Amino acid sequence: MLVLLVSLLLFIVLSTFYDRSLVLALLFTAILLSAVSAASGSRNAMIGAWVLGLPFLASIWISFSTAIPIAEWATIIFGVLILGYTTGIVLRHVLWARDVDAEVLFGAAAVYLLIGLTFAMLCFLVEQAAPGSYTNLTFLADGMLDMDAMIYYSFVTLTTLGYGDITPTWDVPRTLAVMEAILGVFYTTILVAKLVSVYTARAMIKDLDDLIEAEDTPDTHSPDVPRGEEA
Repeated sequence: MLVLLVSLLLFIVLSTFYDRSLVLALLFTAILLSAVSAASGSRNAMIGAWVLGLPFLASIWISFSTAIPIAEWATIIFGVLILGYTTGIVLRHVLWARDVDAEVLFGAAAVYLLIGLTFAMLCFLVEQAAPGSYTNLTFLADGMLDMDAMIYYSFVTLTTLGYGDITPTWDVPRTLAVMEAILGVFYTTILVAKLVSVYTARAMIKDLDDLIEAEDTPDTHSPDVPRGEEA
């Protein structure tokens, strides 16, 4: 999970400097597929990931090779689906963990980043379907919306910073913003409570086991006192 967390952070940083990079898009798909494999280990989960991942890869390749509009739409739609699927798999791994260790903590942080990226893709989809849904967006030289702007807006909303430089203009993007803000608050509070409760329960059980073991272990350091000399 540490690799997943670092990879997601690296992707977010690199997306700022490399717009519409084919290598970056392929790397991102590989990150999501490896995340499903690491978090689940289930054959069915991997089949589901590949069912979504292969069309996503194909649409990416077509959209970079040609100017077919349907390829752009397929890339966005399958991007939303595979991001949401990966987020669910990793979140289930975190919530079902019986013990709180470094892997669970890294997984929890990775889910938070995946939620932000999923909503960024959803906002991107809304803007593509209804141009003008957001104000003060940036566009690339070919007229394509800059995904980095949506990633920025999504994490500002998820963390409830609300700078106000990019704002939704009608009901659907506003609803997405409200849902993301609520989810961001609920996730941090509920997950933290979950991790603390599991950690506390495990610590109490360990302390109790140590106490029982100490009581059952005879004291070999104290000298034997003859029965006649007992007070």
